[in-house]
Amino acid sequence: MNTIIYLLALILIVLLFICSLIIVKFFRNKAICELSTGIKKEEFIIKKSGKYSIWIKDKRYSFTNIRDLRITVANKNTCEKKCLEEVFYRSKGLGVIWRRVEFYCFQADEGEYIISFESDERFRESIFNTTIQVRKYISFYKFVLVIFGVQFLLFIISVLLIIILKNFNQ
Repeated sequence: MNTIIYLLALILIVLLFICSLIIVKFFRNKAICELSTGIKKEEFIIKKSGKYSIWIKDKRYSFTNIRDLRITVANKNTCEKKCLEEVFYRSKGLGVIWRRVEFYCFQADEGEYIISFESDERFRESIFNTTIQVRKYISFYKFVLVIFGVQFLLFIISVLLIIILKNFNQ
């Protein structure tokens, strides 16, 4: 019986480690491309097919109407515009001065892409402290599932450690 408890504890610790890696991967999600509103378009390369998201980074207490920027993403070789889906559960990254909010996501294959603004230059100049970032998309549901998984695993590991300590003292 003790062997099964030790084996179960070991398996749970490995699962906790895997969940922790997923959480770290979420917070280290680096920008593939960063486009300032002062620049009309920027080229970037997607090395792995998948889902990507568009984030807006601006001053924490400013307000930018993202729809007025009219962001487009197009394949450089085929000129095919990607359909931008609005993100329902917006992930946020808040700093002291800057905030980062996820607004759109799109599906893309490997290749070179162009992100651009179709808004007029006067509007873009009025929001000069704003940048647009392209990042790998991480599902909100997956993130919530991992957080609850970590909490559940910590609870089970605590219970197993209590059982092991009780058995050890007998």
